[in-house]
Amino acid sequence: MGIGLGDSVSKLEELGTAFRVSVVKLFGREVTLYECTPQPGQDDLFYRYFIVDNQVEAFSMGVTE
Repeated sequence: MGIGLGDSVSKLEELGTAFRVSVVKLFGREVTLYECTPQPGQDDLFYRYFIVDNQVEAFSMGVTE
């Protein structure tokens, strides 16, 4: 999706993607999680962006069956 470590939350928001936003713990720290599916209706693939201090601290991609 063109998002890298250190990018700001505003870059995520500029994508126009519908993100689910929540607060989670990552390695014992509370961080904001932005989660989306890249294609509407494709719930088997998802991206997660972990935000600290308004920047992407980590990200992951997951696949379910």
